[in-house]
Amino acid sequence: MRIIYKLENLTNYFRQIYNNAISHWIVIERLALKQMFSLLIVIN
Repeated sequence: MRIIYKLENLTNYFRQIYNNAISHWIVIERLALKQMFSLLIVIN
């Protein structure tokens, strides 16, 4: 039961992030791209 509860909390959490992402999509997209590139650089 606890796992289900945590999953529901996670979905609500991601829903909030998603709603915020829609309003600040460009900024978040740029940050995500920067993180992706930095991760690729670290991996390589």
